[in-house]
Amino acid sequence: MKRIALFFLTLLFPLFIFAEELHRPHRYVELGLDAGFGVSNSTVKISDIFVKEIRINLKDWLDNMGATGFNMGLTLNSKAFVNINFDESVRFGFYLGTENSGFFEIERELFEYLEIGEIKNATFNARMYYDSFFAMGGNFSTRIKKGRLSVGLNGFIPLMHGELKNVSSGVEVDDYTGIKAYARGNVNLYSCTNPDDVINGNIEISELSRGLGMDLSLAYEFPLSSKFQLGFSGRIPVVPGRLFFRNTYAVNVTANVSTFPQILNDGDIGATEMSSESYSADAAVMIHRPLKFGAELAWRPHGAYFTFHPMLGFGIRYPFTSDFYFYPEYKLAAEFELVHTVGVTFSTAYLDQTFIHQLDFLLNLRILELDVGFSIQSRDFWNSFAARGIGGFVGVRLGW
Repeated sequence: MKRIALFFLTLLFPLFIFAEELHRPHRYVELGLDAGFGVSNSTVKISDIFVKEIRINLKDWLDNMGATGFNMGLTLNSKAFVNINFDESVRFGFYLGTENSGFFEIERELFEYLEIGEIKNATFNARMYYDSFFAMGGNFSTRIKKGRLSVGLNGFIPLMHGELKNVSSGVEVDDYTGIKAYARGNVNLYSCTNPDDVINGNIEISELSRGLGMDLSLAYEFPLSSKFQLGFSGRIPVVPGRLFFRNTYAVNVTANVSTFPQILNDGDIGATEMSSESYSADAAVMIHRPLKFGAELAWRPHGAYFTFHPMLGFGIRYPFTSDFYFYPEYKLAAEFELVHTVGVTFSTAYLDQTFIHQLDFLLNLRILELDVGFSIQSRDFWNSFAARGIGGFVGVRLGW
């Protein structure tokens, strides 16, 4: 009986010493691995894809499509880390991982044009980006009076950046030459090393490290009362990362036809051109990870067994460049946890320009912890409830 009581006291001990924090540590020393993914679109349900025969109904697509048009999003992240929480006054940790995100969008007007079927002059635009980073860093936190200050120094190496530039497409109608459909634009793919070296397996660490960038993480939290904890956090770009190799694909496709059915029946889209150029260090591009700021509140009305986490913030993608993009962020999470061992969290959020509704499960056996999460998501708010995207997360921690 004493052994059983001692076991439960051991489980509960960290609960008391880490009680007044936004996110309490579960162990004094831990090694961990996290991996997550998300894929979404604004139009097609996941259930409509995994069928024997896929049917395209433009009217249904338009009814489901958001005002911005058809878009697709992708995220893929992984991280390995070690955290040391021996003392309330001093904590530190180290991590390394990868971050991947991408986005593609075509204007809604294109699908409205195809659905109506009226042949007239029209233009349509598209945009795309893709970013891949290798990141590593360390963080340190300490008590300052009743609050806690955390400082992190992060290094990152951009692995790849892709973008569409000067893209236009449309239809031109002329009484003499007939109908001409066209698509023009440049696809720029930047990489940290020569693509030929990647294919041949001749990658040198020194070549990757010359593109190293840095940013700074800051956070401060403090108790408002016995039930409320407030925190502020930010990631501030310091030194941009660099990519030294660029492949540019110049695309020019034209089709001269009398009617659209001719394209479908004959399969002849007319004249097509596609060219590419490769550049080296003189075409280097500088890139930061997104700048971020946010405020988060932890409300525990009934002790540590239930926590309500609202968060509000913003991000800026490609800060300090002409391509910068500002976007808000928020998250509302309700966390239920039983004696620091079993937990479930319901959350809804808008993070990294994606609406996410997620369910997380926690199993903490002190030596081993397993976190698993599932989500539905989309870059359009209403479509995020219609299973037009899915995501998943798994985390494993070992320690004591």
